[in-house]
Amino acid sequence: MTDLLVDQVLVLTTSQQHEEGIRAAITAGKDVYCEWPLTPHAAKSAELATPRRCCQETGEKIQTTSPDELLMHGTLADGGLFSIHIEGGKLSGSGVQIDITGDAGDLKITNTSAFGGVDEDFIVTGAQGDSKLLEHLPIPAEYEWFPRAGLQTGVAELGDLYVALSRDLASGTQAVPTFHDAVWQQQLFEQIQDSSETGKRINL
Repeated sequence: MTDLLVDQVLVLTTSQQHEEGIRAAITAGKDVYCEWPLTPHAAKSAELATPRRCCQETGEKIQTTSPDELLMHGTLADGGLFSIHIEGGKLSGSGVQIDITGDAGDLKITNTSAFGGVDEDFIVTGAQGDSKLLEHLPIPAEYEWFPRAGLQTGVAELGDLYVALSRDLASGTQAVPTFHDAVWQQQLFEQIQDSSETGKRINL
């Protein structure tokens, strides 16, 4: 990693192996891009955020050790309600659906798969006013920074992330998420787990 030709290190191993790769890259003075979560534990992730230096093939039953479904309901600061359902390992591959209802109208964001194959872009529809039909809303070209031709949507979105990161490094801006954002999200999920186990309502 000390090679002068290396500008950035991508940590794409399993979460249990992330810390070793991150520390090695930071020690070598390289910029780091790491898949979320930084580590399996929020406390360890917070530490990294402040350093500068049944098996389908065999039918075998395997005990699940990590949650693969999340239900989250709450009240926003302004009194609005939200409901989130995240589910892993669906056989039907039903993808993503986000519904947003506001004072002026509705938005719906959908995708046929969770990560997006070739030509499986997010579809945005919306309507303003009462009893209006949802209409297709094209995504402006200026929001697509990486060429899409022939690429899976998930790959192209990763390309967008790299473009945003290069712009941040060149201009000193901060558009892409940081390690601190990763810590916040991980702490959020730990608070959700605590609420699930204790039945307590959590104020965030």
